[in-house]
Amino acid sequence: MGLYVVTSNHCGASYLLKDRQQGIVFNLESSSSLNNVIDTCIANRDWIRKTVNERIAWSKDHISCKAVAHYFMQNL
Repeated sequence: MGLYVVTSNHCGASYLLKDRQQGIVFNLESSSSLNNVIDTCIANRDWIRKTVNERIAWSKDHISCKAVAHYFMQNL
């Protein structure tokens, strides 16, 4: 859907977010980390809105059903 993802460093989704293009990870051990991430998202909301199509394209190549199936087949 092209959504910008915000997740903690304790969530499996954090491993997919190697690039800030897809989303951002906050540190669950830091009380200010989530607040900082939210502030960053608010400050960059125009960029986040403009780059939705890039996230859609990335997700089709990396986390679509076909991409995940291909990944599993390669690693079996």
